[in-house]
Amino acid sequence: TTLFRSVGCGLMVEVAMKAAEELKKEGINAAVINAYCIKPLAENVILEYAKKTKAMVTVEDHSVIGGLGAAVAQVTSAKCPRSEEHTSE
Repeated sequence: TTLFRSVGCGLMVEVAMKAAEELKKEGINAAVINAYCIKPLAENVILEYAKKTKAMVTVEDHSVIGGLGAAVAQVTSAKCPRSEEHTSE
């Protein structure tokens, strides 16, 4: 089973949950982290999930500059390094 983690905040948590349901239908084990507060970010939760997977995705509905993705990348790059890719669509 492939492991996939996504992190969302606000209204995007529901979008991430729907995506996780679709991935489950394809046999992909997906988890969603509700980052209800970006500052302070729940670093211990982010790191716990980052260590269990090869990929994490943040789901945002605004500029990626200085947002949730940047906060997650800051935590993971310092304490659980992974390759990073930033995109917006």
